[in-house]
Amino acid sequence: MAPNETVRWTYLERVHGILLKLPLRVTEAGVQEWLARLEDFEREKRFSEASVIENWLDVAFGRDADDKKRPLDVRVHRRLGEMYAACGQGSDAARQFELARQLAPRDIFLLRRLGKAYLDMSDAPKAKTILETIEELVL
Repeated sequence: MAPNETVRWTYLERVHGILLKLPLRVTEAGVQEWLARLEDFEREKRFSEASVIENWLDVAFGRDADDKKRPLDVRVHRRLGEMYAACGQGSDAARQFELARQLAPRDIFLLRRLGKAYLDMSDAPKAKTILETIEELVL
């Protein structure tokens, strides 16, 4: 192999390795794929695996601890919140619904689920705040 060709192959191998580790971009196709996976877990009533799915999402989209405060997609966070709520993990459900709320702050159905999650956590002040927000929106 010629020296230039060796350099080229070394470069391509390094780039290939880097590309394999790059996080997914948040695209409609990627979101639909994850929604289908969440639907499969819901259909199989595997709600207790919500945290595992959330970890997989974090890996796929390259999210670290700081990124977890940045929402991905309202549908993904709503579905994860519903899964957490279904297995009695109110604080995780509320966290997911709050992420969804950043993207859809006027969604009354989402606010209702968030208020319920706060009630499940026995956090009456936060539930009251959500109820007042809903009242402001409908009046």
